[in-house]
Amino acid sequence: MRSWLLMSAVLILPASVAADTPPRPQDFAFGYDIELTGKAAIYRLPLPQEVYLGSTRDDLSDLRVFDAAGEAVPHTLRRAASAKPGAGTSTPLPVFPLPAAETGSATGPLSVQVVRDPRGAVVRVDEGTNTADATPRIGAYLIDTSQLQRPPDALELAWATSGKNFVATVSLAGSDDLTTWHTLVGDAAVARLDFAGRVLERNRLELPARRYKYLRLNWPTAAGGTTLSTVTGHFHAPGAPARRAWVTLTGTPVDGEPATFEYHVDGRPRIDRVGLALPPGNTLVEATIASRDMDEPWRQRYRGAFYRLSVDGAELTNLDAAIPATQAAHWRVRVADQGAEGDVPPLRLGWELDDLYFLASGEGPYTLAYGAANVPQARTAVGGLLQRLGDRDAGRFIATARIGAARTLGGPSNLDPAPPPLPWQQILLWGVLVLGVAALGIMAWRLWRQLRDAAPR
Repeated sequence: MRSWLLMSAVLILPASVAADTPPRPQDFAFGYDIELTGKAAIYRLPLPQEVYLGSTRDDLSDLRVFDAAGEAVPHTLRRAASAKPGAGTSTPLPVFPLPAAETGSATGPLSVQVVRDPRGAVVRVDEGTNTADATPRIGAYLIDTSQLQRPPDALELAWATSGKNFVATVSLAGSDDLTTWHTLVGDAAVARLDFAGRVLERNRLELPARRYKYLRLNWPTAAGGTTLSTVTGHFHAPGAPARRAWVTLTGTPVDGEPATFEYHVDGRPRIDRVGLALPPGNTLVEATIASRDMDEPWRQRYRGAFYRLSVDGAELTNLDAAIPATQAAHWRVRVADQGAEGDVPPLRLGWELDDLYFLASGEGPYTLAYGAANVPQARTAVGGLLQRLGDRDAGRFIATARIGAARTLGGPSNLDPAPPPLPWQQILLWGVLVLGVAALGIMAWRLWRQLRDAAPR
């Protein structure tokens, strides 16, 4: 009896658990050499897009930085501050039409009379003495930016539409004296197309970061008599342009559903842009884009027109569409335009890239490792330190590192999660219960025998 009790006591003791060993580089699938620039306490490393496509976790917690001894060093991830769509300010700009007969070449001097006030602002543009045509065709527009504190980042054009469709190629030049002109935008497409209930309009020009007092917008005959009504200057919010990665996926048709295609993206990128890579030529499709994870229901992410048009040498394509960020792995495109039925349009997915900051502890060289389904969550001790560093200290203690050669560490097998461990605690508990029942049965059997033997015969 004592042996059974001893065995039961041993079984109910908690199973010994081996101490967790820190991860090593071979526990990860892939990696990169890290090239350092200068000496610093903390290094900032812009992550390549391959890290997102090879990660197994939404938060990139299967990522490490190892020193030369194979020890992981503290790190954290940060997304660089960037101007978000729709942020910033805008202001209407003074605009003056210039007759085609007087504009000359795209970058030549103006031969019209321009009247400016003492501050340099244009107050009037006279067309000179040319009165042969009472209503001369407009060949350009003079835009006054002399009173702005900084140059606009983009111009938005609004025109008095006559109901006509047009696609035209415009150019933009800048000047400080209205005599010498410098090209800012060589060729840009503007358009208004109304077809089958859809209206496509391209009326925005992105400008380089160069300051001029005056801008001249060349307005070609391809505009079909359409004239500008207003020009608005847009100014982006402060912040560096976001670093963005793109991947183009090839889809497969869905059986039983015409003009419907499915796609799969590896890794866990946080996708916030979608688009279709349309072939050259005139293509216009209405598409619905949806996504999901595993066996979840499909969720619509975007619905609208995608187009690629070429008219008189000018190409017009719509921008990729912004969507709420998602890390879905499966995507579906349903094309409503029957003209594209049978073609599998490549799907473009985009996301913002992060910066990795790591502490230069241990000895270099350092290795970036990623892609491990079975390692614990990483430490992020550097994040609190970065918050305490001001701009001045950041310049002293933080340097930039670069991605070096790609390496295969433990191989793709580390991307697969290990089979779940045996539930030893449950097995032990059930074993104790079975042994307890067996012990009670044996005790009852012995008691029955004793009572039987003691009974009078």
